Amino acid sequence: MDTQTLANQLSSLIRHLLPNSLHQDQYLSYVLRVLSSRVTTLPEMTEQKLIDRIKKRVAGVNSKKGGSDPLWKLQIQLERLFASKATTKQFSILYCLYSLSEDSLSAYLEPAIPNAKTTEGETEPMITEAIESTKELKVLPTKRAGNISEDDLLRSLLYIFQGIDGNHISYSVLDESYTIAPRVAMAEGSKEMTLRLCEVGWVYKRVAGYLQDRMNSMREGQVVQSFCSAIQSELNEYFKMLTMLEKQLQENSKQTPDKRLDLIKLNAWMQTPLEQLKHLAIICDTAQSTSR
Repeated sequence: MDTQTLANQLSSLIRHLLPNSLHQDQYLSYVLRVLSSRVTTLPEMTEQKLIDRIKKRVAGVNSKKGGSDPLWKLQIQLERLFASKATTKQFSILYCLYSLSEDSLSAYLEPAIPNAKTTEGETEPMITEAIESTKELKVLPTKRAGNISEDDLLRSLLYIFQGIDGNHISYSVLDESYTIAPRVAMAEGSKEMTLRLCEVGWVYKRVAGYLQDRMNSMREGQVVQSFCSAIQSELNEYFKMLTMLEKQLQENSKQTPDKRLDLIKLNAWMQTPLEQLKHLAIICDTAQSTSR
């Protein structure tokens, strides 16, 4: 199915479900963004297979820490989840939590360039894909990305990742996306990659916006408060990674060209955080819609 046909069918579905909405175009834009991401389900995943994967992971993490066997606690929690009458989508909830934990952000706190080899001797698939996708963009390997230095551009992007407008990039409320200031002249490849990275900031703003709305509400119960606390915990790991990247950027002037943080390496670094933020954004949007 081509993109235009998909867009037309989604537009028809939105008009059918929300005939009186004044924001149908915005809903269509958001749905297309989500569908274009790498947020997918595992093929032929059944409830039992998912539980077996979770148990295997819990057992593996626990053996590395040398603690007591936590599998019995996991079994109790699973029984409580599937016995709950509060929701009929226990499998979806379990799979979502599994997906969020699959690529922990803390794994990206190691001060190494993310093109290192895995234990099997192969490059991480997602990082390989990110690096390969930059080859067609023709990003020039220089210290400048047009009429601004590459370090200044990277610094602006680190602000964007936190939902803060930079000196050269700002958020357009009208377009609901980030735009590069007209005064900034950039090579086409660098511009395309920069806008691609701005997607991280766009998704972050959705998650942070949900948390801010819930924090400003005085009528939220303990379940919502606990949920927001869990989301904030994930964001704290995200901020730790950004702090590490900021430190590496500050040391760029002391590094040799092959060890410098540049636009291509930053793009590779942000692939997994972007995917996790998209998961969080989907959860927050769903929680917000069901609470109305």
